[in-house]
Amino acid sequence: MLTKETVIDALEVIGNKFFTVSFVVKDGSVRVYNGRINTKKGLKNNERSEVVRKAFQANGVVPIKIDSEQFKAFRLDNVLYIKGAGQVWL
Repeated sequence: MLTKETVIDALEVIGNKFFTVSFVVKDGSVRVYNGRINTKKGLKNNERSEVVRKAFQANGVVPIKIDSEQFKAFRLDNVLYIKGAGQVWL
């Protein structure tokens, strides 16, 4: 698994471009998501969303936009690999 620092660095390099992330979920299975981070379209900017954003950051959770209406999330400490911006982090 990648370290949190490596994942954060990879996400900074990727920016707002599409990427693929593979990670381990609580039950031990592996999931793969394709999407983007740092998207604001469709999100409400209110008090509740600010609380959720701060809770995600405090717990090492990264929201990812899968398609036009669907958001998912993954934890920084469970990532197996990230592929994006022409690079792969293993």
